[in-house]
Amino acid sequence: MSKLNVCLGAKADNFSFEKFRYMCIMSGCDYLASLKGIGLGKSCKFWGKVTNLDLKSVLPKIPAYLNMHALTVTPDYIDGFIKADQTFLYQLVFDPRTRKLRPLNDYVDETLTSKKLPFCGEMVNDDLALGLALGNIDIHSFQKVNDFNPDEPIPVVQKPKYGRRANHATIWNVTFTPEQAVLKDAFYYAENKKAEDKKEVMKCFSTLPKDNKGMQ
Repeated sequence: MSKLNVCLGAKADNFSFEKFRYMCIMSGCDYLASLKGIGLGKSCKFWGKVTNLDLKSVLPKIPAYLNMHALTVTPDYIDGFIKADQTFLYQLVFDPRTRKLRPLNDYVDETLTSKKLPFCGEMVNDDLALGLALGNIDIHSFQKVNDFNPDEPIPVVQKPKYGRRANHATIWNVTFTPEQAVLKDAFYYAENKKAEDKKEVMKCFSTLPKDNKGMQ
């Protein structure tokens, strides 16, 4: 929410994150093609005007609000829009901390389940999900192709041949947090910059949590 003004400027006052998501879907996305003649500009104009966010009632008003009276909003388009929105909200993702598949966001409607939203992904058993996430199982044949175990110690390479060694804990560690990863990388980067650059480097991370206990 705090970044909407960066994208929309003064128009951000008329937007919530929900409306911003609708704007992106309406302009065309991976899950739904845009209506003819509608891109990001007209989509922004439409959602900046409306206050009713009930998709089934507001989407048919697109032609009138945009003065595009030759445009037709079909029931199939409305159904596709709702599915696209649900896919953005509830697509199945793998949580490395619990090592299970889960929807990206918790279901707000208790009647929703992964079985009722098959277009959001197929729920599989925990062992298969973990194997796929680790790259141990081929996503096409479902045959085992590797046996990487994240719980076994990984040899530390002090001078890797390519790039640099990560300073934060692996994402597979049960204590891993994104904040720790960002902070540790920031500290490493600052320590390896010239003295005159350190102040500018750390300024970029001034909004991150101050408490970095357990990261030494």
